[in-house]
Amino acid sequence: MMFHKEHPSLKSGMSYLIIRLSAVFTYSLLAIVPVHAQQTTCPVPQSGSDAIAHIRYLADDRLEGREVGTAGARCAAEYIAAQFSSIGLEPAGEGNSFFQPFPIRKGAALGADNTLEVAGQRYNLESEWVPLGFSATRRLEAPLVYGGYGLSRTNGTEDPYAHLDLSGKIVVVEWGDPDSLHGESLRADPHFKTIFAEDRDAAGIIVLLPEGWSPRHPDDETRATLGIPVAVVHAKLANAIRAAANNQSVARLHTEIHTTTTEARNVVALVPGTHPMLRDEFVIVGAHYDHLGFGGEGSLAPDSHEVHNGADDNASGAAALIEIARTITGGVPLDRSTLFIAFTGEEKGLWGSGHFVKDPTVDLSKSVGMLNLDMVGRMDGDALTVFGFGTAQEWDQVVDDANAELEQPLEVS
Repeated sequence: MMFHKEHPSLKSGMSYLIIRLSAVFTYSLLAIVPVHAQQTTCPVPQSGSDAIAHIRYLADDRLEGREVGTAGARCAAEYIAAQFSSIGLEPAGEGNSFFQPFPIRKGAALGADNTLEVAGQRYNLESEWVPLGFSATRRLEAPLVYGGYGLSRTNGTEDPYAHLDLSGKIVVVEWGDPDSLHGESLRADPHFKTIFAEDRDAAGIIVLLPEGWSPRHPDDETRATLGIPVAVVHAKLANAIRAAANNQSVARLHTEIHTTTTEARNVVALVPGTHPMLRDEFVIVGAHYDHLGFGGEGSLAPDSHEVHNGADDNASGAAALIEIARTITGGVPLDRSTLFIAFTGEEKGLWGSGHFVKDPTVDLSKSVGMLNLDMVGRMDGDALTVFGFGTAQEWDQVVDDANAELEQPLEVS
């Protein structure tokens, strides 16, 4: 939660909003049961227009986990927009619609010019090495240098990598993080190591895979393209490449990656305020509606390939968003306008909210605060917790005022 500025009537209005939020959350906790089906089509909404009906729809197997940019995510966006329209909200997206479309990276494809040659030995593409999907497209010939795990330790004076000259060289690094349990961590990711090497002026990077590992194919890479070429080499070649790097042999590395894109959509709607002096200002209520699709990276079960329904994360928040909009349109008119945004791409790194901030469909200087709804489908005991309490001093009074009228007071964090 956050505030941008204060007005005497703001706190009472926000307290009213939070009271309505609490009522919606409590109701949405009653049951979350995804519908199971086989065919990948947009389900026809069943009867009912309450939080549970929304969650059942959004968590339906046929939406295939609502991964950003997929047909399931488009079905979810259409459903939310239809709900906003039926409630009577005004479109606040682009072109007098409820949608704010934007392009996202869907994957990558290998081009024709991909070559790895080390000390005169050329290696076979895909069977022995492959560029990673976030690799730059580049033709490079440069000396190799061995960089261990490609990570600096906190005690930099005892860390050879921290003092290794990478400038203009192709650094060869091992996969993984020796300081992490099972060798896996954020720092173990080749994307992280590439950013670090690029910051050290490396010309390129080659990652050596351990035994039993296969490289991730570029076609499912959705992260941003980096500024240097990146290759991964199979374990059977690791000793030869490592020795060549220790000898500072020259390598020729050509990488050609073609990015593929698709469309993602935020859903944006408005309830106009009624106060003649304040209705141009607005409070934002937001929730992301995407989830993890069939799992993989970011999933609690990364090795499984099955629908991750995301009933709690975050069909529950999207359902609450819809019902809060319904409550406000049918309740006491608010002085300020209320902007409702269902974001996509949160699971990939806040893509939808990031795009909205960079290219908003409204004048964000008129926003006074935001409530974000994430994973409101279950409670820890009997407590409903408000996070982000310290983002603005106004929240103290807002929550106190709301708690004075709530049977179950909110907790703050």
